[in-house]
Amino acid sequence: MLTPGIHDTYERKARGQRDSGARIAAEGPEPKRTWDGRSRLLEVDGDRFLSDPSLAEEVFGPSALLVRLSGMDQPPGGSAARAFRGQLTAVMHIDQTDHDDARRLLPILERCTNRIVVNAFSHPQEVGYATIHGGPFPATTDSRFTSVGMTAIDRFLRPVTYQGFPDDLLPDALAGANTDGLWRLVDGELTRT
Repeated sequence: MLTPGIHDTYERKARGQRDSGARIAAEGPEPKRTWDGRSRLLEVDGDRFLSDPSLAEEVFGPSALLVRLSGMDQPPGGSAARAFRGQLTAVMHIDQTDHDDARRLLPILERCTNRIVVNAFSHPQEVGYATIHGGPFPATTDSRFTSVGMTAIDRFLRPVTYQGFPDDLLPDALAGANTDGLWRLVDGELTRT
């Protein structure tokens, strides 16, 4: 865990899920360090899941909640997916026979996450230009940005405009000489000059 506060929230939410009727299906070893989170797989039936909205809240850390449903066409079915608020990821483990159900779930999942994974786990992930890791609130506070991937830099930048500056006061990357040969947009045109 990154901070004691994140660790405490993880443990509090895991206790809350157990208090709401989820049972521990599997648990990792006791952590060796104070801030490490103990991995857990919790399990709950669909009716219990739908009756307690707190079970649909994301738990940040090494935890997963398995919701046992009777089938897509019987309640809770798609209702279970609709119960989720903003999530960082949604994962479907499917085979060819599940594709029709997956098609029905996709529009629901697209509304509650920015990243849908099929037949893999959400971590580790390959970082590339198409990689995002964010989602609707409360998964992230601003779904326009990602914390992973090539565009993650946008999350941490604060734009500054230099207007009317002489070259000798500008950072090298902005000076007219462009001594580093950087690609830049000048008057809307991409150039290295």
